[in-house]
Amino acid sequence: MDHKITKEEIERVKNIKGDVRGAVFKTDKDFILKEGGEEKLKEVEERISSFGHSLKYNEVGEMEFYPFTLRVFSIIAIKEVFDFDESQIKEMGKKAPKVSFVIKFFTKYFLSPEKTLSKIEEIWAKHSTTGKVKAKEINEKEGFAIFSFSENEFHPLYCKYLSGYLEGAISMALQKNVIVEELSCGYSSSGIHEFKAKWEN
Repeated sequence: MDHKITKEEIERVKNIKGDVRGAVFKTDKDFILKEGGEEKLKEVEERISSFGHSLKYNEVGEMEFYPFTLRVFSIIAIKEVFDFDESQIKEMGKKAPKVSFVIKFFTKYFLSPEKTLSKIEEIWAKHSTTGKVKAKEINEKEGFAIFSFSENEFHPLYCKYLSGYLEGAISMALQKNVIVEELSCGYSSSGIHEFKAKWEN
């Protein structure tokens, strides 16, 4: 998606159900400030406002819930203000777990790849009320896992961010180099999104 969001997309994003904890906006804020400072933070907020929603990063409570719509609009606004391509959005997602309390909670479970990655359903439920996630397959011997996200309206750009986020989070949890690819995007069809994480044993 190397174009500005259309009016049709804006309306579709507005209809995304569910909420997400404010901690995700802290990671966005930290990224924006590091990349462009206060001026860019203001530009991103203004861009979100142009979508018909308001988000003030400095006023967000990390443990409070906010519309998932804002989660998507935040990523879209960052992409447009910084003129990022999809690979840069994925890289942004990859960096996010380093400042995420959710992932710090996640990594304390590490016992083995299978036991650690099986916790993803629980972790997702702790910070988001939209959609469901399932570890469809975890193969320690061959070094891969497949995750399915269903019952949601993820925007394709969010999927790019999520693939990077999973890459960073799983790398931290397993202490291995992990590559995540998106196997399928359900934005325009089934609503089911699948990602495959691969690592070397």
